[in-house]
Amino acid sequence: LAHQNWAAGAPENACKNTISPSLVTKIYKEELHSCGPGPGRRAAANANRRLQLLEVTSYLENYLWPHFHATKSSLPHVMSIVLMANEKFARGFSFWDAVGVEGAGGGKGGEKFTAFFARIQDLLTGAWTRFDKKQAAAAAAASAGAAPKLSYHERAALTLFLINVFQSLEQPLVRGAALRLCSLPLWAALSPGRLALELKAYPQLRRHWLHLQEQAAAAARAAAAANGNAPAADGGGGAAAAPEGGSRKRKKPPTDEADAAADGEANAGDKGKGKGRLPEGLMAYLERFLELLVDLLSQLPTRRFLRAVLLDMKVLERCTLCPLGDGAEGVPRPEGKLFRQLLEMYRFYLGFEINDQTGRPLSGEEVVAMHQTRLHTLQRIVFKHYKEVLPELPFASASQAGRRAYLE
Repeated sequence: LAHQNWAAGAPENACKNTISPSLVTKIYKEELHSCGPGPGRRAAANANRRLQLLEVTSYLENYLWPHFHATKSSLPHVMSIVLMANEKFARGFSFWDAVGVEGAGGGKGGEKFTAFFARIQDLLTGAWTRFDKKQAAAAAAASAGAAPKLSYHERAALTLFLINVFQSLEQPLVRGAALRLCSLPLWAALSPGRLALELKAYPQLRRHWLHLQEQAAAAARAAAAANGNAPAADGGGGAAAAPEGGSRKRKKPPTDEADAAADGEANAGDKGKGKGRLPEGLMAYLERFLELLVDLLSQLPTRRFLRAVLLDMKVLERCTLCPLGDGAEGVPRPEGKLFRQLLEMYRFYLGFEINDQTGRPLSGEEVVAMHQTRLHTLQRIVFKHYKEVLPELPFASASQAGRRAYLE
């Protein structure tokens, strides 16, 4: 197949002018579908051999990437590119050079990568069928309008691709596309109370947040006018008037992948309760997801706005209490050893003692003051809402209330 369609020496019209979607689908289903990362980030030996064979014949450079189309390429085509890209990263080859994105600008290769990265985001958020009417109609007929469900192997491969992307921020084009996922609009996923706390802690961001809310409101009005619907009246209480409230009621930006991913991880971990066997590929997906979060928290540009969202979603607590973590009953599952190791790394970077906006190391006094402020906030909430359940906690000293044994 390689010599007939894309390898060096193939007919001119075979690798440059046409592509066979059925061939791409066949290769993906028969050769690549099971080549995603397994537990411990390694694929099976036979899967590695298949990937290496396709890599040697330049399947990505000569066939997949030149014929990628932002709106028409199928799911097997996109996933094939992802798997081949992961193989290049694993072997130490430059994926960015292979697709023409190396260096500033990127030219046509840069435009194509931007479109491809948008497809990756839509795959992870379940919105990919909006690109192709035929695919959307088929999905609607098959599953009442729901987007096709990705397997855990595919989710793990996509997450590994994101890890590789965020480890390549030295590429200007990649940096511009990737950092949009971790910018200020991510705070639209925060609860109103948490958003108010963050804007109070960093007042210099309030003006930027108000500007973003005004832009979102204007876009919503324009969309409503285009659809012939009358926009809802703000009545003085719109986004600009109340930036701390109601952010969850509005449509979240497409960059808000962290919300869906964190919920997906916690829910998936809950499926492993008991002693039953975990679904195939789930372990690899959860490990890759935690690895992605660790990488994002270890870099200031990606940590800056993401950490507040992860804290608000209680990702650490939910992962710790799931059966793969410590377990709600203190009996963790044995196959979750690497998951728990990654969770400890996540815990370390989540609590790293720096200013999230500036990167300045926090002094010991600042760390103690922040800890006591959180304790006093907890005591006020307990006194107001849970005084009958925990009558002694609101009146405990900070040193006493901060001990795990006392809280238990």
